[in-house]
Amino acid sequence: MINYLDVLTENFSPQFEIGSLNKEVIETLLNQIDEKTLIINTSCLWPVKNNFELVINKIQNLSPTKIFLWTDIDWDRHNQGDQLIDMLENEFNAVWAGNYPGDYFFCYWLEFIRKHKDEYGFNDFTPDVAQSKLYMTLNRKPHAHRVEFVEEVYKQNLNHQGWITLGETNPEDPPNTKLPVPIVLPNEKNLLDLEKVKRGNRQVINDVGLPNDILSLGTEHYWNRHFINITVETTNWSSGFLSEKTFKPILGYRPFIILGDKNVYKILHSFGIDTFDDLFGDWYTESCFIERIKRVTEILEKYAKLSNEELIQVFYYNIKDRLENNRKQLFVAAHDNHIKLQTLLSNNK
Repeated sequence: MINYLDVLTENFSPQFEIGSLNKEVIETLLNQIDEKTLIINTSCLWPVKNNFELVINKIQNLSPTKIFLWTDIDWDRHNQGDQLIDMLENEFNAVWAGNYPGDYFFCYWLEFIRKHKDEYGFNDFTPDVAQSKLYMTLNRKPHAHRVEFVEEVYKQNLNHQGWITLGETNPEDPPNTKLPVPIVLPNEKNLLDLEKVKRGNRQVINDVGLPNDILSLGTEHYWNRHFINITVETTNWSSGFLSEKTFKPILGYRPFIILGDKNVYKILHSFGIDTFDDLFGDWYTESCFIERIKRVTEILEKYAKLSNEELIQVFYYNIKDRLENNRKQLFVAAHDNHIKLQTLLSNNK
């Protein structure tokens, strides 16, 4: 593929679900561009010497008149101090496409959900009143912003109000929390669909003590034992990254709070998704991530005063039609996202 460059690692192989979809998407895009357009997949394209040489050689050989920086599996690295990306933007006028707001926006993980939608279902999503906790927040990799949130939850003594997970640090990273990681759900390993866990785990490099459950909502046991779902996205610094984690509460009929980058809620609103502002307020408009964390813990403190009988009315029965509509609207957005992909770069010919 002379018009395409990537350095994706083995876990993104086409034999796995992520790599297979990546291959389909790239083939669709390559059919839309001319011989002087280059697509560079920025996932795993870190600013090291070999990658600089790889990119420069590719550009010299092709002499492209247009370069797209494609971000699908991961986030964009615009304005992140990445010297390789900065070079491509500033010296070669490269344009972002994929997880970047604008004319070339395409959400890879929404397409992933569309393709694997049958994986994310239970027979019943009704919370168990007697055994439910106020919220659930599942955090696999212990990124610094996730640690900040979980530590604040513990600091405010709200940890007992929710189901919480947090993975341990990768072997090459220094520990960044004094919390007893990995924090796991009690007995979860005996409740998981082991085949789905295996399929998910083979698509990540590092084991942090928690399953990479990209192909499920987790277990029905725990899913039906919480009222509010809190997702701390992969990034809080990107331009518009939504992973499958953001879509899970929509698929699983739960009101949600998403701690992500500055454009997550704008994108959800563009999809027609109800973000339950009447219940949670406009906390997500805070520009400072630490302030957003504080606002979220204040929301939890407010609802922690209610009984489970009250919580199931507020967060399930009273809004069940909105939860159902959100799931329907998500698939409308997924369809539109898929259709957009078919001509995403066509106007560049």
